[in-house]
Amino acid sequence: MPSWTLDDHPLAICFRLLQSMGKTGEIIWKVGKNIEDPEERLEYLRYAISWVREKAKDPSWVTPPVDFRTFVESDDLLAKKGALWPRVMAAGLEMNSGKYTEAVLTGGIGVAKSTLAVYTQAYQVYVLSCMKSPHEVFDLDTSSEILIVFQSINKNLAVDVDYRRFRSMIDDAPYFQTDFTYNRSRESDMRFDRFNLVVKPVAGHDTAAIGQNVIGGILDEMNFMAVVENSKQTKDGSVYDQAVQNYNSIARRRESRFMQLGQLPGMLCLVSSRNYPGQFTDKKEEEAKTNPRIYIYDKRLWELRPERYLFHKGERDEEKYGKDHPFWFRVFKGDDTRKPRILEEHEVVPPDDRHLVLEVPIEHKTAFENDLLPALRDIGGVAVRALHPFMSNTDAVAACFGKVQSIAS
Repeated sequence: MPSWTLDDHPLAICFRLLQSMGKTGEIIWKVGKNIEDPEERLEYLRYAISWVREKAKDPSWVTPPVDFRTFVESDDLLAKKGALWPRVMAAGLEMNSGKYTEAVLTGGIGVAKSTLAVYTQAYQVYVLSCMKSPHEVFDLDTSSEILIVFQSINKNLAVDVDYRRFRSMIDDAPYFQTDFTYNRSRESDMRFDRFNLVVKPVAGHDTAAIGQNVIGGILDEMNFMAVVENSKQTKDGSVYDQAVQNYNSIARRRESRFMQLGQLPGMLCLVSSRNYPGQFTDKKEEEAKTNPRIYIYDKRLWELRPERYLFHKGERDEEKYGKDHPFWFRVFKGDDTRKPRILEEHEVVPPDDRHLVLEVPIEHKTAFENDLLPALRDIGGVAVRALHPFMSNTDAVAACFGKVQSIAS
């Protein structure tokens, strides 16, 4: 570390504080040195220092954990510098700030939903490893397992999509090679050598983790899980909603085992692209309006990577789109009676309908013109009624109402 001549320089103050933190301070300093912009570096150092100092007030730590960004980027910990886009990293910092116990990750495809969920679970394992005794903190029998689970529509998907990626990440991470190792001879799960902590994929039904101490995990493809009417899987033959049943099962286990003074440790990530209106993530987003412990990550690619688009650079692709083309086009998302459609450039939208208009970068216009509903769902992150509806011209159907007297009158 360098010696400073100006004792009152902000970086010099950070340096002295980090010196007093031992190895943790060295880790933070090394991450900070990799940040080129001086203002961003100082902002990072101040945040990382305040994070550790706040955690140090809690006697349950052997070593206070560092913040999410430090964990991801440090060569001593996860060693994944640059793996997360800056705006995804910012979301990960907020999501793992300690203010939330659940995260809903949805929106368009390719917006790092599963990536952020997997990195979050790696961070939660690290946080547990910094404790003196998680079992003592959470009042659990030391012989019992603490579980982080990966669940999807079925177990094969849970293994292929999230678990293998998570395991590969842990295998490559210096911290999990030396400081907090697991039994690599087992393929079906990851059993860490300390604390009886287990990470494993589970089957896609609500009894998959029955009797287990589930502290968190990932529930993936929530909006694409089965909904069955008159189902034999329910006691009264009513509607079986796989997503709701799986979520309730895990949520109840977290609360019964780990709830303390209204607070829950760990993080439960609820992940899915958009599918249809009223889906599981829609309900959780509505719940988040009154529950501040739920974090919402609802993104489209141009919100995360604006530098990929013409509107960000202010450059016009005249050869492809014509002279003086707009950077954006507008799409009417539709509602219960009106179909989605691409709006004309100067078309006026009534004020009451403006919330139903999505502005999309011009680069995606061809995809929307070729196949509007899938593009609206996959690129725009908008839930659509049906890709192949029974009545395709809903506008005409709606226009028929009120034309003649009802035969029931």
